[in-house]
Amino acid sequence: FFFQAEDGIRDFCLSRGLGDVYKRQVYYGLALSLESLGKEIHLNLLFLALAETIACLMSAPIKLKYPRGQSFKVMVLLTTGGCLLLVFFRIPEECFVSKDRLCYEQFFSIFLAMLVKFGITVFSSILITYTSEIYPTSVRSLGYGFTMTAGNLARIGVPFFIAYMQRMNINPLIPFGVFGIVTIFFLRTLPETQGERIEDTIAEYQMVEMPSLSRENNSNKMRMSLLNDYDKLMLAHADSK
Repeated sequence: FFFQAEDGIRDFCLSRGLGDVYKRQVYYGLALSLESLGKEIHLNLLFLALAETIACLMSAPIKLKYPRGQSFKVMVLLTTGGCLLLVFFRIPEECFVSKDRLCYEQFFSIFLAMLVKFGITVFSSILITYTSEIYPTSVRSLGYGFTMTAGNLARIGVPFFIAYMQRMNINPLIPFGVFGIVTIFFLRTLPETQGERIEDTIAEYQMVEMPSLSRENNSNKMRMSLLNDYDKLMLAHADSK
């Protein structure tokens, strides 16, 4: 289905898989980067849990009100912007050594991390709903398996990537912002599914998404059917003689 299908089907499958890769990398990368945000790890985790709770509560109204494509772009931009802005709020070493010192870099870093957590949580929720809408019923489990495998393979390398960035004294979330720009470009190719009919078979999907190809296939089938009927009539006429 994925690699022997038409270009349109293959493109959205690969774009959807890239979206799951981005989701897993940012979500688990953020959880492993708590030390880079300053303050206490437990306090950082509390703030991120608060942002995730708010995102879960808001994801349902967002999915009901706004188109999938528009929601994807906004949430990835929010997540990408939060990651890239961390470049300007690098926490000095004195903030980690002194517990009593107030560092504005720490507060801004935690705020941006909460912004990233909110964006990637809403993005993940919309992505789950989108997957059930974009794949035809006959291959939906195959589509889920493909995207989850792509995301899990990417997740395996996240701890090693985080450790390497920390050794280089670079905030691990910044490269995820660069990857988010690439993700936005590929998500533009995904078709809109909100309010659309969910197809049951690949043939139905092709008739909706690629009508010119479907018309050509239908005309060929009709032509072959007419030829078969003509042959049957000729054989019946010959037998009657």
